[in-house]
Amino acid sequence: MNREKGKGERGKGASLGKRHLPTFHFPLATFHFFFFFLLLSSCAATPETLLKPPRLATQTAQAKLLTRDVATVVATATAVPVLATEVVVSAEPTPLAPTSHEQLVVWVNETSADHKTLLRALGQQFEAQKGVQVEFVFIDAQNIVPLARSAQLTEQLPDIIFHDLEQSATLLALDILDVAAADGVINQLDPDTFMQDALTAQPLVDGKIAAIPVDGWQYLLVYRQDWFAEAGLDAPDTFEKLLVSAETFDTISFDKPDEDAPTPEPEATPTSVPPLRSGIVVPTEQDLPNTQRVFEWIATANGCQLADDAGEIVFEGPACLDALEFYRNLIIQYGPPDFQTDTTALKAFAAGRTAMAIVPPSALAYFADNAEFELDQAVGIVTELTGFADNGQASRFANFRYLGLVDGAGASATEFAQFWFEQAYGDWLSVEPVRKVPLRVSQGDVDWLAVWAELPLGAGQSLAQLYGDAVAGMLSAELTRFDRWNFGSLTSQLYEDLTIAPILTRMVSGYIGSYR
Repeated sequence: MNREKGKGERGKGASLGKRHLPTFHFPLATFHFFFFFLLLSSCAATPETLLKPPRLATQTAQAKLLTRDVATVVATATAVPVLATEVVVSAEPTPLAPTSHEQLVVWVNETSADHKTLLRALGQQFEAQKGVQVEFVFIDAQNIVPLARSAQLTEQLPDIIFHDLEQSATLLALDILDVAAADGVINQLDPDTFMQDALTAQPLVDGKIAAIPVDGWQYLLVYRQDWFAEAGLDAPDTFEKLLVSAETFDTISFDKPDEDAPTPEPEATPTSVPPLRSGIVVPTEQDLPNTQRVFEWIATANGCQLADDAGEIVFEGPACLDALEFYRNLIIQYGPPDFQTDTTALKAFAAGRTAMAIVPPSALAYFADNAEFELDQAVGIVTELTGFADNGQASRFANFRYLGLVDGAGASATEFAQFWFEQAYGDWLSVEPVRKVPLRVSQGDVDWLAVWAELPLGAGQSLAQLYGDAVAGMLSAELTRFDRWNFGSLTSQLYEDLTIAPILTRMVSGYIGSYR
């Protein structure tokens, strides 16, 4: 069926004639006002709290304390093995066998069975060396900060917290992290052995590093480069190319055909492409941090920031409005009708039901084990996206994990951090390595980036073997060349509360219309 691109003003929009949307939607200007209000609400709406919120526990955390105890996912070296998703809710930590005189509590933002098995073994190794027993608490990454708030109120904070870059500012504002201890460990390990941008990406305190960089990953726009080559299309690394590519390959339509109408001529798409497919799939479920992260990538590619360096909200500018319009049009017109997750996106791509998908790097391991196409021939990867000409800039989305030493933890926590990077680091990287690009890049004669590229990924082969040396280099060497929203407390609060994701979900449902 012939469809006009209808790019509108400066080519930034695409026609909505393809799909019928609800007629009771709100204009995007209303959404913008509502979104601006939420930004202010999430940060207490004062200039001081935009970047430096109160260090005392919030009323929200206090209210949670009245209704439930601290929730922990507990697994220890002496515990019975549990399922990867098992959650144990307890007012007190599970007691450990009295095999040592001291205990170290470590919160880890991983919950898979493979991680639990590895960390139990590493805990036993550390205990054998230092006589200190390690209790690992496995927590979903999104729950790290809310649990830390509650644990601070009940004086049940752990000794070490593994956390994401997006959470560093809040943990600092709550006075949970021991900056001096972390900076001391980095100096002992040698700061030059770390990716320098990973050290400074988090907020600094008087020039000191707040937490120790562990590993990182970046979002990927994957596309069927065999289909693109057959259609004569370039890699979709700009907003304009994304729209053209999505329209070229999309065949899903909500329009009911008129039985009396003549059969339309088929579109000029490659003969190898399956007949029923979407142009693109991205996570849109409102409870997922990655829904918000995908939009942040699109926003920064168009030069859109939430706030400036002084903490003033600048989201009302044309760069952000154009990014919202582009996001809405792309997904409504060329994405599948239902809400999507990372899992549905990578499965749709592996099954040939979409031409493009925005996915985390773990999708590459899934493709290796499940896709029915030649990986190095069929999978194209974009890590740098550029927005519209007026405000656009080449942008990458990366996220880092840090090891944070909790204030008052003592010498055992410092010893564990040194043990982690000197003896356990390679073992840690070997579990799901594709989303753990090492942020400590060297150790003596060991080149951790080279080791990482050769770690088994899927089907018993490494990333370099499956996708080529160029892809391995792209995912590692370019990791710290990223563009994210300013990492003050504003951004941290938005990710803790997932303020933006539900609004994006309503946008792509058709309830919030165009501002044009």
